[in-house]
Amino acid sequence: MVLLSNEQSHAPVIPEHLIENCLKGDKQAERQLFDALAPKVYTLCRRYFSCDSTAKDLLQECFIRLFEQLPKYDPKRGSFGAWSHRLCTNVVLQKIRKQKRSKIVLIFQEDLPETAVEEEEVFDDLPKEDI
Repeated sequence: MVLLSNEQSHAPVIPEHLIENCLKGDKQAERQLFDALAPKVYTLCRRYFSCDSTAKDLLQECFIRLFEQLPKYDPKRGSFGAWSHRLCTNVVLQKIRKQKRSKIVLIFQEDLPETAVEEEEVFDDLPKEDI
């Protein structure tokens, strides 16, 4: 199957029947959709994360989310290319936010005094059924 490219964004134009087949659970259609979108999605991931393994993990997360959310796609509200790009951008931005939060936690943990209470000590005082 040859997918055409949109002149303005160079994004592949995804035929409606391919999306419909994906919704029916057609694995070959899912593979074709992945093959058509993966280069653009991977480029988006690398734009924000220079680490190749992180970008590949994000690529996988994007497609998991895309296939989960595919039933919510409404062609009346916009093109599939725009919808999928927004969805993947949101996945990438969530990863960035998550990393920022984890860095903040690490900074606070580094500032804790050496005599901080160990986690096990906190749970020692609780009844066993509460743990």
